[in-house]
Amino acid sequence: MKEKWLVTLLGSVVVGVIATLISGFFLAPLSRMGVDVVLRGAPLAWMIQVIPRAGSLLWVQFIADALFWVAISFAVLAVLMHYRPTSTIHRDVPRRSPGAGS
Repeated sequence: MKEKWLVTLLGSVVVGVIATLISGFFLAPLSRMGVDVVLRGAPLAWMIQVIPRAGSLLWVQFIADALFWVAISFAVLAVLMHYRPTSTIHRDVPRRSPGAGS
């Protein structure tokens, strides 16, 4: 049982970090602070990019953003892996006795 929770936790960390890195490709909402400055990352902007130069990372926001996505993916994976309801479809078909019927 503990192994299943460990797999859920590790899977959610991987999904959370990947989601954070993917969010860096998109501009944060209301991200234009000026003509030359763009913020990247969601829900927290964790990269400031001054165009045309390379961006600088804000590590605290990056870690907070990754933890946000880890929490979301942990909740989803926990529900999918641990709390799935058992099938509610029962196939209890009554059997015909050999002597009954037409």
